[in-house]
Amino acid sequence: MANTATKSQKLKREELRKDLLEKIESRWPESPMFIDLAEDYLSLWDDKRTLRNDIAKRGRKVTKYDSRGQKQIANNESIDQILKINTQMINIIKAIGLEPSLYASDDDDLV
Repeated sequence: MANTATKSQKLKREELRKDLLEKIESRWPESPMFIDLAEDYLSLWDDKRTLRNDIAKRGRKVTKYDSRGQKQIANNESIDQILKINTQMINIIKAIGLEPSLYASDDDDLV
């Protein structure tokens, strides 16, 4: 996904990265597997931001054309993708051994 992060999002991402790595280091010192999972989590976090931007730009419903060229209104696929990404993010947090509810925020930026 394209990286169109704002300065605020980049700062938030770095704070999230730092927090995840600190928690991993405190539980499993020198564990490259968990550090790699944290990087996967951050990659999904980036993808989720991109999908949210797509929904904000194009809306929940989008115009598509079928194979015959007829115009159709359909759900934006980004909505389904966000749900799948959320599930994967929660699975990664659980695999790392952290509790997702501890990372839920008011603006839903961590999960």
